[in-house]
Amino acid sequence: MPENKQWLRKIAIFFGVLIGGIVLACAGLNFILGDPCGYEELKRVSSPDKRFDAVLVEANCGATTDYAYWVSVVPQGSKDYRKSVFVADRLDVNEIGLDWTGDRLTIGLPAQYREYKRHTHASLGWGKSVEIKYVER
Repeated sequence: MPENKQWLRKIAIFFGVLIGGIVLACAGLNFILGDPCGYEELKRVSSPDKRFDAVLVEANCGATTDYAYWVSVVPQGSKDYRKSVFVADRLDVNEIGLDWTGDRLTIGLPAQYREYKRHTHASLGWGKSVEIKYVER
């Protein structure tokens, strides 16, 4: 094998090992550290037909961030809050209202807050959807 090809092969192997090591190190850190946030369910309100719950969750991700609040619509009893329909911070959590009328969820909002996400429907699979209405209090 010519010397030039051996040199290229060594460089390719080096970068392959380097990139593989970085990927494994990142995966290992993610596994060890996990999610740095703490979550607390503050309020849960069931729909009239008891199929769904609207859940208000508080996320605390440490001293350098504000508390974040979100509302998720989940199958009744579920603890999987990852699919949020509303996310905000800088609000008085006691002023958040969750009210059901049939398959419609009304989220009552305080006068002041900083909003990050607002959906008007929650898709729950199998063709089931919940309409979401927002009311400023």
